[in-house]
Amino acid sequence: VSLSAESLPECPISSFIESKVRDCMKVVPNADKTITVRLISDCSRQFSVPEVVRRHFRMAMESDAVVEPPSQVKYQQKAIALFQKIDGLDVCIYCMYVQEYNGDDNYERKEVVNVKSRQKKRVYIAYLDSVEHFRPRECRTEVYHEILVSYLATARARGYD
Repeated sequence: VSLSAESLPECPISSFIESKVRDCMKVVPNADKTITVRLISDCSRQFSVPEVVRRHFRMAMESDAVVEPPSQVKYQQKAIALFQKIDGLDVCIYCMYVQEYNGDDNYERKEVVNVKSRQKKRVYIAYLDSVEHFRPRECRTEVYHEILVSYLATARARGYD
């Protein structure tokens, strides 16, 4: 069985980005048909906040209580890849790793139960990489920009700032 980028599962994020990228490539006949965008990884993660950081960023509340940052921060890590069929083979041309923070971590309040964070939902673009094999070359920068802008549009639609 032959594996291809098109055989990877689609999701609303990858479908939206792929359609936007294909639209911007329509200036070159049939170039848009060589493109596939997929969300190749979507994992729940968390990290521990060091005690020294938690102590440093304590906040005093109006009720004389002290609120500390959470001991654990949760996020979704996603990897989005652009594949292009070149000479019959799917080549991974571009990859972007993002971290999505929901802002719903519990801040610890001394003397009282935990309080929910008032943080806004945020995205962090952790890593971008590309190779110079993209064809046609004159569309390369525009396509890479379109992937970034389209991802940010999907994040905004999902409530992220």
